[in-house]
Amino acid sequence: MNLAVVCYDLSSSKAPSVRAKAIVESIAKYGHIEKLEVITSEKEELNLNILDDKTIKIYKILNLKNPINFIVALIKMRRILKSVSVVHVPINFFQALLVRMIYNGPITLDVGIQQPRFWRNLTKYLIKPEIIIKPTRRSAKTWKLTGINSIHVLPPRNWDIFRPYSKEKIEELKRAEGIPVDKKVVLFVGRLTEFKGADIFYKLAKRIKERRDDLVFLVVGDGPLRYLFENDRDFIFKGYIPNDELPKYYNIADVTIVLGKTGMNGGNVAIESAACGTPVINTTKGRIEIYDLIKVYIWVDRNIDSILESLETLIDNRNLYKKKVIKGIEIIRKNFPSYREFCEQYLNIFQAIIKEKG
Repeated sequence: MNLAVVCYDLSSSKAPSVRAKAIVESIAKYGHIEKLEVITSEKEELNLNILDDKTIKIYKILNLKNPINFIVALIKMRRILKSVSVVHVPINFFQALLVRMIYNGPITLDVGIQQPRFWRNLTKYLIKPEIIIKPTRRSAKTWKLTGINSIHVLPPRNWDIFRPYSKEKIEELKRAEGIPVDKKVVLFVGRLTEFKGADIFYKLAKRIKERRDDLVFLVVGDGPLRYLFENDRDFIFKGYIPNDELPKYYNIADVTIVLGKTGMNGGNVAIESAACGTPVINTTKGRIEIYDLIKVYIWVDRNIDSILESLETLIDNRNLYKKKVIKGIEIIRKNFPSYREFCEQYLNIFQAIIKEKG
C-alpha cells in the first residue's frame, strides 16, 4: 500500500492539525505499509525527521504565499503523487482542491473539511472524495445526507504520552516551574479568546486570590487576550506549547478548567486532562456522543460563581477528587482508541478503497 498525506500545518495545537499529526505518526509506527509520502509546508516547524526511513518520506515544499514557489511545489507534488494509491487530506477544502487539480486518483478527507452545506456541495462536485472521515456519528451523518460516503473515527490518545505521572515526577516538575509543591495548581489550556473563556479564567483567578492563597494559576496558550496574563504575577504564563508537551502541564495541575462555549464531547483539552489523571471542571455546551463522559467531568454553568463553587468543592473534598481522578482515567481509556487501534481503522478504510478500485 502506497499512501500520501497532504497537510499544510502539522504543528498547530488546533484539533484538526493534532489529528493530522496523529494520522502520520500512527501509520508511521504501526502501519507497516510500503510507502507513506507526507507533503507539508516548507516552513513546517514540527520535527518529522525522526519518522524518515525507507518507508516514510517527508516533503516540506508547500508555499501558498509565493506564486513561483507555489507552482514549483505543484510540479513536485504531481510527481510525488503519481506512485500513490490514495491521498488523504485532513484539513481544509482548499488543500483538497489543490490535490484534485493535479491528482486523479482516490482522495479521502478528514475532520478539517468545512461542514456548512455550501462547502459540502462544493466538496461533492469538485473534490469527489471516496470517503470523508469525521470524529462523530452526527457529523458523519450530515455528510452522508449530502451524498458523500462518510464514517466516524474517534480521535486517538497516545497513552505513552497522555498518562498520569508519579508523585515524585510531578513534584520535580513543579519545582522546575517555580511552583511550591504544597500549592494546588489550576490550569487553563487553549486559545486565549473570549470564546474559549480566557477572560473568565482571569476574573476567576482574581476573585479567588482575594479569599485564599493556596492556589496557583497556570495558563498555556496564545491569542489576543495574552496581555491579561503575560505580565501579571498572579499567573504562570507559558504561551503556546506543542500538543505532545501538554501532558507535563496536565500532570502539574490539580484541576483543569475548560471554559469554552461549545465543543463535541466536552472538547479535546478535557479528554487529555482526564487521561492524565487531572479532574476537569467544564462549562462547554455541545453534543455528548460518548455518554460515559457525563460522569467524568464536573459540569457547571459558564459564570464565575458556579465555577468558583465547584472548584473549591473539588479542591477541598479529597474523596470527590479521588473519584474523579479514577473515573476519568478509566472512562477515557475505555472509549478512545490507542494509536495502534486508530491506525488500524484508517488502514482498513484505505485498503477497502484500493480493493474497490482494483
